[in-house]
Amino acid sequence: MTPLLWSSIIGDYMSGFELPRHGDDEDRLELRFRLESEIQELRVLRSKLKSRQYNIWRHFLGDRLDAMLESRTATLDGLNDASASIRQGALRLLAYYWDPDPAMEQRYMQMLATDPNSDVRASAILCLVHLSTENSKDDICRMCAHIARDSANTRNLRAVAYKGLLTLKGYSMTISMGRAFLNRNVDLDTLIDWRWVDSVVPKT
Repeated sequence: MTPLLWSSIIGDYMSGFELPRHGDDEDRLELRFRLESEIQELRVLRSKLKSRQYNIWRHFLGDRLDAMLESRTATLDGLNDASASIRQGALRLLAYYWDPDPAMEQRYMQMLATDPNSDVRASAILCLVHLSTENSKDDICRMCAHIARDSANTRNLRAVAYKGLLTLKGYSMTISMGRAFLNRNVDLDTLIDWRWVDSVVPKT
C-alpha cells in the first residue's frame, strides 16, 4: 500500500511559504499565524476522514478488518466470502486502501455483473473507477452512465455509478448534493443532470 502522505502535503504546503521581505513584524506574524491555523485545520480534517473511513471498514468487516489491513492476500480472500458484508468491505479496501492492481479489472467486472448483492456490485464500481486509466476511462464512463440510466437497478447502484462518472470527469459533489443522494426519499432522476451525462460520455 502507498498511503496518502499528509505530512508530505503539509511539508509541500509550507515549502512555498515565505515571509515578506518588506513589511513590519506584525504583518509577518499575522501571515505565520494564518498559515499555522490552516495547517492545523488540515490535520484535524485528516484525522476526521481517517476515523470515518476506518469506522466504515469496521462496520463491514468486523474483527477481520485488522488482518485485511495487514495483508492484501487476506483482503482478496474476502472477495470469495459467503457474507455480502465481507465482500463489500474487501472491495472497499481494494478501492481506497491498497494500491490499484490492473490485473483485478476482470474480477471486478465479474463481481459487478454476477454478485447477487447490489451493494457489493456498487463497491465493484468503486474499484473500477479507481483502477481506471487513460485507456479504460472511456469504457468505464460509458458503463457508469448505462448503470445510472437503468431504472431496473437499485437506487444505490445507480447513485454510485453516477458519482463514479463525476469522479472520472474530475468533479465532486457538494455536501448538499451528497446528502440528497443519500436520502432514499428523493427521486434520483431529479438529481442527475442527464444533459451533462450525454455531453461527457464518449460516443461509441
